[in-house]
Amino acid sequence: MNISDRYMIDNGIRLSFDEIVRAIRVTIPISKLRNGSLPLGKMKREKLMNRDVIQLFRNLLQELAVKCDGVAFRMNARDLLVAYLFAYYDFDDTMKNVALELINFLHDGDMDAVSPRPLARGSPQPFVTRLGVLIKAYEVAYLTWKPIDKAELMEEMCRLYWEYELVFRLNEANMTSEEVSGFRAQKESRQQSLINAMQSIDDLKAFSSFAPPVVFESSTVEQIKRTLALAFWNLVREDIQQQPPIMDRIFSVFGDIRQHLVYICSENSRIIEEFDDIMDPQFVAQIYQDRSAEFWTSRCSFLIRTLGALDSQHMEAVHTDWWKAVRDSAADDHAGTINACIHCLSYFMDHIEKLHEIVKAAWAL
Repeated sequence: MNISDRYMIDNGIRLSFDEIVRAIRVTIPISKLRNGSLPLGKMKREKLMNRDVIQLFRNLLQELAVKCDGVAFRMNARDLLVAYLFAYYDFDDTMKNVALELINFLHDGDMDAVSPRPLARGSPQPFVTRLGVLIKAYEVAYLTWKPIDKAELMEEMCRLYWEYELVFRLNEANMTSEEVSGFRAQKESRQQSLINAMQSIDDLKAFSSFAPPVVFESSTVEQIKRTLALAFWNLVREDIQQQPPIMDRIFSVFGDIRQHLVYICSENSRIIEEFDDIMDPQFVAQIYQDRSAEFWTSRCSFLIRTLGALDSQHMEAVHTDWWKAVRDSAADDHAGTINACIHCLSYFMDHIEKLHEIVKAAWAL
C-alpha cells in the first residue's frame, strides 16, 4: 500500500514532511494537468474539493511552518490548492507564473538536493526552505489578488453576462426570425461560458447578488434566479452522494439557515439551540453515513417543524402537508430520499428568506 492509499484511508495518520510531499505527487495528476487532459470540473470535484486532499495540503502548511523557523502562513489549504487553477486553467495571467514556479518545484524538485538562492546570494537552500519561500511568494501575490482583482473580475463577468442579454433584448424586435435564432444561440453560448467560469471561481455567489439592469422584465430575472437556484441544489445533491461525501456546500447552507434563524428568533434562543444541536456541522461530519436515509429525513422533518413554529398556524399545516406529500411521492430508495431532502432544503430556504424579509420590514416600522 503506497503513502497516498494509506493517507486516503485514514487521514489521521501522522505523515512526515517527505511523506506529505510524496503523497501530493501521487494524488495530484500533474501529467494530466500539464497536457490539458483533465477537465476543470473533474479537477475541482475530485481533487480541489476532496477533504483528504485538503487535509494533505493543510498538513503541508503546518509542517512548513515548523520547519521554516515558525513562518506564519495567512492563507489556508484551499487557497494553496487554487494555485493549480492559476497554473493550468488560465484564470489570471498575473498569477500564472508564480503559481507555475511553485507547483513545478513541489512536484519536480529534488527533495534530497539543495537549490541556489535567487541571485546566488548566501548558501544554498534545502528543498523544504525553497518550497517555503515559493509558497510565501505565492501567498503574497494571491492575497493581493484575492480581495481586489477577484472582485473586479467577477463584477466585469456579471456585467458582460447582462450586457449580452440587454443587447439582444434591445435589438430583438428589429431582427428577422432567423437573425433572432442565430443571435440567441450566440448570446446563450457566451453567457454559458461566463456562468461556467463564475461557477468555478465562487459558485455564482457574486452573480447571484449582482443587480441586473432595471430594463429587464421581472419575469426574466425571476426565471434566471430559479435556474441558478436549481443549479446550486443540483450541486449540493451531487456533493453528498460522492464517496466520500463532500459536505462543504451543504454546511454553507446550514450557516445561511442559522443566520436567518438568529435574525428571526432574536427573542427565542430555544430554536437556535435546537438547530445547533441537530445541524451542527462538526457533529454531522462525525456521524453522517452516506447510505443513511433516515439521517437526512429526520433533519428535514426538524426543519419543517421549525418553519411551522415560526410561520402562521395556517402555514404550519401547509408546510407539514407539503413535506408529507414529498416523502410519499419520493422513490423508495436512497436516491429518492436524497432528492426529497434536497427539495425540502430548497423549500425551507425560500420560506425562511421570506420570513426574514417580513421580520425586517416589521422592525423598520
